[in-house]
Amino acid sequence: MDILAGLRDKLRFIERHYAAASEPFRETRRKIEAGEEPFAPPPLDLENPPDSDPVFLDEWQEATESLNIEGQAALKLVQGALREYLKSFIDMHEYRSRRRGRTGLRIQKALPRYLWH
Repeated sequence: MDILAGLRDKLRFIERHYAAASEPFRETRRKIEAGEEPFAPPPLDLENPPDSDPVFLDEWQEATESLNIEGQAALKLVQGALREYLKSFIDMHEYRSRRRGRTGLRIQKALPRYLWH
């Protein structure tokens, strides 16, 4: 049972998922910065000075917040993958120790309780 290979697969999937899910938001921010359509700045009207807020500020903030949410979701998935890996590693170690007749301090007692929920 190669639990490290399973962890690597999960982490690669999370990385690909984040890249795909965040691409539209990164592209929106890039277009705003570059002034590309549909985010081309309006022509300057000297009779009516522009507001103090930058053009497309709301769209920029929405794209940034969406990137933050995608990042948080990816980190939650990484946390779950690492927790599952550690639990499997410890279970495998305890199983081998019992087979060899070893007793003593269990690894589970040495780690924080929240890892086991």
